[in-house]
Amino acid sequence: MFLPFRRRLQPELFYKLSSKYDPRLQILNISKRQNYTLSGQVDLAYTSFLPKHVNQTDEAVLILHGLFGNQRQWHSLTKALLRAHQKPIYTLDLRNHGKSPRNEVMTYKAMATDVWEFIQKKELKKVAVLGHSMGGKVTMTLALLPEIQDSQILTHLVVSDMPPVYAPLSRDFLSYIAAMQKVNKLPTGNIKTLNDADHALAQYISDPSIRQFLLSNFRIPHLQLHPHLHSPTPLEHTHAHFSLPLSILQSALPSLGQFPYSWTNTQDVNRKWDGPVLLVKGAKSGHVQKEHLLAMRTFFPQVKVEVMDTGHWVHVEKPNEFKNCVLTFLEGIYVPHDGTRWS
Repeated sequence: MFLPFRRRLQPELFYKLSSKYDPRLQILNISKRQNYTLSGQVDLAYTSFLPKHVNQTDEAVLILHGLFGNQRQWHSLTKALLRAHQKPIYTLDLRNHGKSPRNEVMTYKAMATDVWEFIQKKELKKVAVLGHSMGGKVTMTLALLPEIQDSQILTHLVVSDMPPVYAPLSRDFLSYIAAMQKVNKLPTGNIKTLNDADHALAQYISDPSIRQFLLSNFRIPHLQLHPHLHSPTPLEHTHAHFSLPLSILQSALPSLGQFPYSWTNTQDVNRKWDGPVLLVKGAKSGHVQKEHLLAMRTFFPQVKVEVMDTGHWVHVEKPNEFKNCVLTFLEGIYVPHDGTRWS
């Protein structure tokens, strides 16, 4: 599943900026309108983390979250990565998540095309992409798009705990959506704080780490304004609610277990990306199995594997180790550790 297993997960619920301001960094928050469309490309919401005195279109890093996630959950790690890497970093909200527009189409090719359009609009010249879980599948799909392969824009891929194979999602996801829908239907005024929302959600979901993760999508109108944010979009609701388009995501769950290409399909096996790829596996997670490595190497012949002593949320459970692993990989000095033995 795509959800955290540790209690320590602390998503940044209200765009909190670091208390330790670093004048070398320019952090720009941009909010996009949450309109609904039936088809076509989606203009993704994002936050840019831009080091000063550095070319802001060259050697950029894009970060893609997982299902029910959003870009804000990556901001603490992104700031740490930026201070060390000193390259522009963009955290994106994928379609139907965060502040990005809502769309009835929720396939990996559609999400990858959104990211490709973002790269073009920002006129990025060289790009590394890091994706976790669902975002990992978007990352791999992006690399296999013909447009990307022709452009030679991608430089590195980092895929966190997700293989390029079909794997049906757990039925737990339906129960999480149902729980959020029930909370959304509570009478106006019943929920005034996040603690109220957590108490209501606890009637349906016992694991506090899962509740905390889902609550990163909970909106309380009087808490939405923040002095560091510019948001031209009026609130869609005047009462507290989960902002995810739950009906769209519920319909999309079957397709989110898929991968658009099959390593056993004769038409797909010639589809490859030959650049450097790092697959980070959580040792306690069951998402990536040894039998998945053949699929990974079919599409990404240069893949290296790193195994960390974590569950599915590698970057949450081992943030420093994950950051250092990504840094050395992007800088071309990565040496595999546990992944060599595992694979």
